[in-house]
Amino acid sequence: MIRGLAVSILSLVFILSLPAAQNAPPPASTEEPVSRQPFTLKFKFRDHEYTDPFDKTPYVADNCIYVFANEHFGVHVKVVDGEVSQLSYEKDPSKGELDVELTIKKSIMVMTILNRMDRTLYMDLFMRVPNKPGLFEVNKVDLQTKRPNVEFWPYPVEEIALKTPSFRGKPAH
Repeated sequence: MIRGLAVSILSLVFILSLPAAQNAPPPASTEEPVSRQPFTLKFKFRDHEYTDPFDKTPYVADNCIYVFANEHFGVHVKVVDGEVSQLSYEKDPSKGELDVELTIKKSIMVMTILNRMDRTLYMDLFMRVPNKPGLFEVNKVDLQTKRPNVEFWPYPVEEIALKTPSFRGKPAH
């Protein structure tokens, strides 16, 4: 009888603890974003060689994509309740919802992004150019679905940052 009572009490405690466990917030992500180790960016543009050192830099962090000259990678886009909730790095460009590339073609810097999602994604575009400190805002881009989206510049670009992802028209900054 005592054993039966003990089992009943333990069962009751277990059952009462279930709703609390179901309503508990998910554990905070302790995952560090995938980053480039400190490096020196080197590229040639119109017969001029550019060299600039960079500290450890993430590919994607805080819903911002950072792409440097001559890089090509993918980005996963997590959508919750119809809104972008998280961006994350994917080494293989063909596996991400976004395929991001910044290259040099015939003395022109070319950024190409393929959006594999079924909705247009809007982002603020910032860039860093040689011999100028920091990133500055350039424009807003709308990444149309299922086709390459191309931006190009006739001057050297070291880094592009794509921020503020949204499905709701032009992003606000």
